[in-house]
Amino acid sequence: AVDQALAANNAQGLAAAAHAIKGAALNLSANRLAVVAGALETIGHHGELDDAPPFVASLHREVEQFLDQLT
Repeated sequence: AVDQALAANNAQGLAAAAHAIKGAALNLSANRLAVVAGALETIGHHGELDDAPPFVASLHREVEQFLDQLT
């Protein structure tokens, strides 16, 4: 959803998707993932989509690292 919102230039969609990820990450004690998702949520709320790509890349890395820890 984050990638789709960014591709569609949908700041509100980005904020909503990032918020959902942040909540799930906090429930799973994935704190670094939650921090990155929180930053993306703020970016979406401020409509600063040009700032989002590095954070989206970081989000993907954090998801991969979290999933690796589960195995």
